[in-house]
Amino acid sequence: MVLPACLRIEIMAKVAARERVLFGARGGLAKPCRIWTGARSKGGKRPKSGPYGSIWIPGIGGVRLHVAVAWAVGIIPEPRVPAGMNLDHRCQRTLCTEWDHYKLIPAVKNRELRWSRRRRAVHLLTAAERGAEAGEGAA
Repeated sequence: MVLPACLRIEIMAKVAARERVLFGARGGLAKPCRIWTGARSKGGKRPKSGPYGSIWIPGIGGVRLHVAVAWAVGIIPEPRVPAGMNLDHRCQRTLCTEWDHYKLIPAVKNRELRWSRRRRAVHLLTAAERGAEAGEGAA
């Protein structure tokens, strides 16, 4: 499906009207996140996944925001992610609209990344807890 220029402009204008820019980049990315402040879904298919932005596209209907942005900038050829693939939020923020933070990757690789990121977060959390306990004992 070819995206008409007027629709591309409309999608990106809606995004620009409903985002705020965070200071600093995350995860070694060059650009800061742009966080969607508009409509949101309850989350992904997984119970603890974060909320995703939602946007209405004339003639298509409701679409997840990151999919609409990826379509508007040419990362994907139609307003749906190809079968067996996922759009990875390299910044790990599901409400981010900065298209430089999106990468189309195989679903299997996305699951591996999700688990490695989760393990890293748990490791950092437990290390911080250990540090806090050591600080309490010294006081």
